[in-house]
Amino acid sequence: MKKRLRTIIVVGITLALLALVLRRVGLADLLDTLRGADLRYLALSVLVTPLLAGVSVAKWQALLRAEGHDVAFFYLVKLYLAGYFFNYFLPSNVGGDVVRIVEVGSHIGDHARGAASVFMERFTGLLVLALLAVVSFLTNLTLFDDRALTLALALALAGVGGIVWLVLDPRLLSTVERVARFKLAQAALGKFRRFYDALHAYRGRRRALVTAFLLSLVFYVLAILNVWLCSLTFHQPVSLLDVAILVPIIMVVAMLPLTFNGYGLQEWAYVLLYPRIGLPATVGLSAIVLVRAKNLAAGLVGGVLYPGIRLANQRDDTPGEPPEPPVRPEAASVTDRA
Repeated sequence: MKKRLRTIIVVGITLALLALVLRRVGLADLLDTLRGADLRYLALSVLVTPLLAGVSVAKWQALLRAEGHDVAFFYLVKLYLAGYFFNYFLPSNVGGDVVRIVEVGSHIGDHARGAASVFMERFTGLLVLALLAVVSFLTNLTLFDDRALTLALALALAGVGGIVWLVLDPRLLSTVERVARFKLAQAALGKFRRFYDALHAYRGRRRALVTAFLLSLVFYVLAILNVWLCSLTFHQPVSLLDVAILVPIIMVVAMLPLTFNGYGLQEWAYVLLYPRIGLPATVGLSAIVLVRAKNLAAGLVGGVLYPGIRLANQRDDTPGEPPEPPVRPEAASVTDRA
């Protein structure tokens, strides 16, 4: 009952925000802007999408390799695209990561390390994004002078801080393990402990962590370039610096678990902020529509590839209990929120 109520609330917030955005922009104006797309910049923006996925996969591969698992790059590309599919076609921000955890865990024969690699791939990106957003906000206070936006950003960053605390401080898990007396709870905590230990093994993998943070920075540079090219598709000129200031803020706000996959929240942020850099709100909304369309296309490719991945892993699977998916930061779906 509680889950159903939460779903109803999330659907309601998502639809309300989308309706608010369309009312503010106007459907006719949005369609006119979309029809006026510059195909040259559209083509360039399409080329950025596989680069974004490729950088994320390279980071994931480096994290797996640091734990002794040399997984083929193109296998991880297929699995990453499958994650896009589940993120877009399941009403959840975590669906794609659960699929990646299960499948890579089966592939390497170690579900705990597979889960840790997916978490660290997300977590390192989350920290870099939070840092970029804080710098952007503090250096452009007049641009972001909006109470609702400031509150949303503060809540999202507080969530990031909470995740960092849970990851770095083992005392909470140790306390829960001491208090839990139920057999079912102890079994679940045992699985989570294996994941937690695998996660903390990365403390001794400094080279892999440095690589992950550098690739996260490259990812966000490409994410900014992606939004800039999408904006140029519908309006010229657009300042790359202005877009670089806005994108980290918008991506952090979109992490709030108030809507499905950031729908509505991200659109609201684009429509709110683009006029502040001298661009029509329709350009901001058109840019995020194009970003989502490209990610949806990548997800459809992943959906086609996933059955082959599943069959291959089923042949290789050894008997054992499936892992419990860890709690993941809502940055999700970072890859599809640029």
